[in-house]
Amino acid sequence: MSTPYRIHGFPKPPLVAGADLSANGFRFVKAGAAEGQALPIAAVADRPMAVQQDKPRAGEAGDFVSFGIVEIETGAVVAFGAEISTDATGRAVPAVSGRSICGWALTSSGAAGHRISAFINLVNPPRMA
Repeated sequence: MSTPYRIHGFPKPPLVAGADLSANGFRFVKAGAAEGQALPIAAVADRPMAVQQDKPRAGEAGDFVSFGIVEIETGAVVAFGAEISTDATGRAVPAVSGRSICGWALTSSGAAGHRISAFINLVNPPRMA
């Protein structure tokens, strides 16, 4: 497996962990109930707003990216170039019909739990037919 790389695009959203995200590093997060809050993805239907690039505890500012190249944990085998979406725990999985395309894999993963590099677009994600 190649070493993931990171290049950030737009300025990062100024988000604070709305819960302890120290076990949630390198996964998609969703908007919390309060403005500027990020929470872990808890269901496949949750809409991701960023990818967490560190491990903040509740109330701490974090490194979150909504558009650009990120490092992300996989929840399944992901091929290079695959369109990705999120699973119920915020990990990257191949996108399926009816789900938003959150990005594209720039490296491959042979199993769940690996980290890959991916280009993500959570600013205006397209939807699969």
